[in-house]
Amino acid sequence: MFRRDNKGDTFEQQMGALRDQLGTSPQDDDLEDEAPVYGGRTDDYTYTAAPTGYSEAPAAPAAPTIPAVDASTTVIGRETTWKGELISRGSVHVHGRLDGAVKADQAIFVAEGSEVDATLSAETVIVAGTSRGTVRASGKFEVLPTGRVAGDIHAPKLVVHEGAIMSGQLKMTPEIAETKPTSVIQRRANRGTA
Repeated sequence: MFRRDNKGDTFEQQMGALRDQLGTSPQDDDLEDEAPVYGGRTDDYTYTAAPTGYSEAPAAPAAPTIPAVDASTTVIGRETTWKGELISRGSVHVHGRLDGAVKADQAIFVAEGSEVDATLSAETVIVAGTSRGTVRASGKFEVLPTGRVAGDIHAPKLVVHEGAIMSGQLKMTPEIAETKPTSVIQRRANRGTA
């Protein structure tokens, strides 16, 4: 800007010319002493009160929604190992180790530090730990920054946060059909060779 140690008249003339160019009034000079407003929040980087029309900063990514624990939630504790098939009408939270298969009507949450070597089937599957095996999500599959996933993923919606690691095949279709594995004899019969 301008230094105020110049002669008063010259400074006022320069400020007047600048005000004319910007279309501001002398009352707007008082804004210099106030802290700037950044989109109503102090963590935004674009100045929205500027007369030149800067735009609002892009919205921050939404925080992941971890399924709530309620009376219908099955929890596998941190020091627990589950082997076999687990079926739940609610949600399942895994904080320990799980081997086998898990089917939940609502959500499956694989917590940070947990290890799952299983087939996971639910409306929503969220992984913050390590998951190996097939994942079938009828709604959404989400991998948090600490998540490690290896296996085939079937989900119509996918969210992968920065830092997450995924390997395997991804199939994104509008609806996931529940398929049952067929035996070798059934597959041969379907092809016409017995």
